[in-house]
Amino acid sequence: MNTASEFLQKEFRIAQVIWIAILAALVIYLGVGHAFFGREFVDAGSIPVSLIRNILAGVGGLMLVGSWLIRRKMLEGSRSGQPRGEEAAVKAFKAATMISAGICETVGLFGLVLVFLGDSLQTLYLFVVVAAAAMIIHRPKIEELEKLAGKTL
Repeated sequence: MNTASEFLQKEFRIAQVIWIAILAALVIYLGVGHAFFGREFVDAGSIPVSLIRNILAGVGGLMLVGSWLIRRKMLEGSRSGQPRGEEAAVKAFKAATMISAGICETVGLFGLVLVFLGDSLQTLYLFVVVAAAAMIIHRPKIEELEKLAGKTL
């Protein structure tokens, strides 16, 4: 039996649509990467693209860990105070979901930047797949919203 109120269900669907739109941006990055592959738009000068790739991979990894920590902190911070109403729970839930998804999306953007620097499409695929996997892990879950709102399952 689903105990979420109609308001929570509606707001959860809105959060899902926003999350899907952010996820769809990764598909756009793939399309743009394919369209511009082989053209070097940015001259990195004497810095090898492999070094830039390694730096962006490291920063991307840190961002993924950070997205998990930020989401966790935002959701736990919302739970730790006094009982909150549904509106406050929805606000915290949407903020945590969208911020974590946006941070994950940036990793896919790093792949597109690398293509603009003259890197391979495989690099773009790797960065986009990692970003998509992280976004799927951070997808909106109705159970989290119900817990924030103080609803029991």
